[in-house]
Amino acid sequence: MFVVIIVAQAEFYAAARRAGHHPATALCLVGGAVLLIAVYRRGEAAAALVLFLTLVACFGWFLAGRSQERALTNIAISMLGVFYIPLLGSFVGLLISRPDGAGVTIVALGSAAVYDVYAYAAGSIWGKTPLAPSISPRKTREGAAVATVGIIATAVLVAPWLGPWTYGQAVLVGVFASIFSPLGDLAESMLKRDLRIKDSGAIMPGHGGALDRIDAILFSAPAVYLSLRIFGL
Repeated sequence: MFVVIIVAQAEFYAAARRAGHHPATALCLVGGAVLLIAVYRRGEAAAALVLFLTLVACFGWFLAGRSQERALTNIAISMLGVFYIPLLGSFVGLLISRPDGAGVTIVALGSAAVYDVYAYAAGSIWGKTPLAPSISPRKTREGAAVATVGIIATAVLVAPWLGPWTYGQAVLVGVFASIFSPLGDLAESMLKRDLRIKDSGAIMPGHGGALDRIDAILFSAPAVYLSLRIFGL
């Protein structure tokens, strides 16, 4: 996951550069890597310190004379790449580091994948109404509705077996998955549309880049972690 997340972050900066922006790519890739390691080793409290140091270093990067033109935009894009990909991705490390890490991590990654399967299958059969026509016209409300019911039912059946949730608590896991997984997908689609690209990269022919593969996971992993914190698990 560490490698995939850093590759996805690099794809984001490469796309931004092709669109005419000048992010502090090397600096923020280092910041992202340190963030992932620090959160995995020291817990969520380490994130604030690493983000602070990365932001200070980012200001220093541009103050030192590296593309000071449009500094506001470039600093914002640089830090967005850290917040959006390594910060959200660091929740996978928080899940893995738990005693029941294998099970809860499977739930986090699997919920995003299973929701997508349900939405694609239902949308292919019954889909008529676009969910977000200006961002991702192929996704349908009918597919989202069926996927929501399907992922909640799946979570109730599987989450208590893999993690510490009760059957009742697993309902919230399913609800979170039905909200955050498609949100992650739509968020990346919105950014790609603004950057005028179809895929984040070409590392996997026919499937796009690393960011295309983990866009939903970046939102589902924090959601699963949040469900654990809500119930004090």
